[in-house]
Amino acid sequence: MTKQRRWLTGKTIALSVSPPEDLAVRGLGPEHLHDALGEITRQLLALGAQLIYGGDLRIGGVTKLLFELAARYAPPLGQHADRPPSIIDVLAFPMHAELTVNELTSWESEFAPIGELRYLGPRGEAWSCKTRPPKLTQIPSDEWPDALTTMRRYVTTSSHARIVLGGKAAGFVGRMPGITEEALVSVIASQPLFAVGGFGGAASAVASQIAESHTVRRPEDGELFPVTAKNGLDDAEEHRLAVSPHIDEITLLLTRGLTRVFAE
Repeated sequence: MTKQRRWLTGKTIALSVSPPEDLAVRGLGPEHLHDALGEITRQLLALGAQLIYGGDLRIGGVTKLLFELAARYAPPLGQHADRPPSIIDVLAFPMHAELTVNELTSWESEFAPIGELRYLGPRGEAWSCKTRPPKLTQIPSDEWPDALTTMRRYVTTSSHARIVLGGKAAGFVGRMPGITEEALVSVIASQPLFAVGGFGGAASAVASQIAESHTVRRPEDGELFPVTAKNGLDDAEEHRLAVSPHIDEITLLLTRGLTRVFAE
């Protein structure tokens, strides 16, 4: 990969990904979502992007999959051992507060040097693995919504564009479905947003709203937010991104939009 083609170098792309409930209804399974995520990750890393994600450290969850993909597809360090990590996982306060320092150190060791874990406090303050308070036994449920919103805003201010894919439309612990809130935070920040809708979930609803009316609706009160940030796609391409389950077409549309935003 030549330097000329790595035009996303210096750009951080936020990934908002989690399994939706309606994959099977669409004739798809978890392996299809993983394949899509793998190809999107490969393309972004090959173009020089850094990836950022807000997620927990569950065994078998998307976080570990993302780090494994980054380890597989990120260019070798070579003589650039001091370069930024290929992927960053931002942990909201409740996501790491119940883990011990030894547990977090083990995760850090596994992901180094490809990835980095960042820990946020209840008000969004930055902690390290060693400076955060000791392990807590239980986090009150009413602390989750504020902590998750804070994390999502942090990821947005730390990135240049966002891609949303899948996501639960019910059974969430924040103010609204996580994918929906992350899309809204990006829209309000005028950040380029790419909503991949063909795999269902909350991202499908967001993608349909953008394709049909160039707005995103807040579930809490129905307020509409205009999608003014340009993602490089025209209306026809936006409609295809909202419905296509084909990985090759999705990655083509994402790359095309990112090229128009950042390379041209």
